[in-house]
Amino acid sequence: MTTLTDSINQFEDYRLEEKALTLIEPCFCITLFTNETVTKEHAPESLLTPYRIFLEDFGDQTGWILYDGNQSDGVKITAKNRQVPDEWLANPKSRVKNNTIVDLYSGVNKRERRLPRLEWEYDKANPELNRPSRSYYRLALPLSWLAAQGIKGGEAYLARITGDYPLSWGYAGLALNYDAGEVVCRKDLLGYIGSWIERHPGIMSPNPRIEALWSSTISGLIGIGWITLLGLDYCQRMGGVAALAQKMASLSGVEVTPFNERGAMLRIGDAPLLGDVMKNDSLDSYRDVGQVLQPLHQISERLATDYLHVRGIEDEDAGKKWFNRFFVSKEEN
Repeated sequence: MTTLTDSINQFEDYRLEEKALTLIEPCFCITLFTNETVTKEHAPESLLTPYRIFLEDFGDQTGWILYDGNQSDGVKITAKNRQVPDEWLANPKSRVKNNTIVDLYSGVNKRERRLPRLEWEYDKANPELNRPSRSYYRLALPLSWLAAQGIKGGEAYLARITGDYPLSWGYAGLALNYDAGEVVCRKDLLGYIGSWIERHPGIMSPNPRIEALWSSTISGLIGIGWITLLGLDYCQRMGGVAALAQKMASLSGVEVTPFNERGAMLRIGDAPLLGDVMKNDSLDSYRDVGQVLQPLHQISERLATDYLHVRGIEDEDAGKKWFNRFFVSKEEN
């Protein structure tokens, strides 16, 4: 049986450094999605709950902030610019007219995206294109943090960071942290990411922005993780916590527990797993959970006509296979 320490030690080896800078860093990620729409009349403070709690817990460990989509790199964090999200939400004209982005991170300079890190985006609805609003948070935390917290501490932090946030769904698991601006300009880095996510199905999406786009479009979940979170609506669509637990009862090692305001938290085993398709380990336990959650995963039909880009995977069919890796049978995939 793979322990939490085993998983962390194995994934630590996937770090990539160059000229004393860390380009790609293994991390424990918490990714949250919401279908909440901000309007002139509706601006829930809870939309900023993860941001504010992250600042409380890790603000003294981060030194840089990027808060404008036109910026290529961040600037040093100040008392003033850390209030940018609050100012955006408090201004009726700004929150309806403008999208917003925040990237808090550590690093020896503004170009190095180190842990701990928080990314948040909110993109407004576009009725002319029949496109709903979309939003996500990604927290990238050091693997040492997960080792210190353990399973119960990690689960407790998920409840804390989510709090009253209007969660639709989310996940927690292993991921690769990097500077997207640097990676998209370098084929070698794209290839590095692509090779590992295709080999190890347990590595989470390298681009949650794409997941947020399609999650809002289909009003469904795009993936699952070691821990998967369902908000109230998604949980009710599965019949509620008790019904969901009953559907998962036959799956070994899967725990279903209530989560913040009648949602549900699903955890697969006692450690996040990488899997390895080169060793015929495609994470059957994750696929078993995906099969149960299939009613919430409506992306397969869209994949027949729409292209969902996976950063690092250039082949379209390979990208479709990756998005469906836990939601179709082993024979189909």
